Amino acid sequence: MLALPADLGKAQSAMRKSLQREPSYPSEPGVDAELGFSRGGRVVGGILAALDALVCWLSPKPRPRRFVRVPDFRGMMMTKAWFPAVQAGVKLRVHRLNEHPAPVDGLVVDQQPPVGTRVRSGSKVTLDVLHPDDAPWNLSISSPD
Repeated sequence: MLALPADLGKAQSAMRKSLQREPSYPSEPGVDAELGFSRGGRVVGGILAALDALVCWLSPKPRPRRFVRVPDFRGMMMTKAWFPAVQAGVKLRVHRLNEHPAPVDGLVVDQQPPVGTRVRSGSKVTLDVLHPDDAPWNLSISSPD
């Protein structure tokens, strides 16, 4: 059994006093520089931060998924399709169906591989995107005869 000293309260208060924050002195006018905690005249804030980083590095992390299911991108505007792709863990390849598309957002009309197919994480999904024609910008205006 672990024997505790009779004056445990005194030991705890002495420990608290030794870990008191030192007063901060501005390095520039209007800027307070935090010196961290001191113990016996040494700053130990960096040591505590390093220990915290080591604990985070050693803690178990979830394994990335190897296979993912392809989401349904059909009917989405192209700018809205990026978010579900990132969530699912797939990359997008865009195939424009118009030769000279207008500079606006396109509509996804088809995709390969199909919806629900299991693919490796990071695989590419090809989206067929339909843009409005570039006609309004290339109109030649003629006067009626």
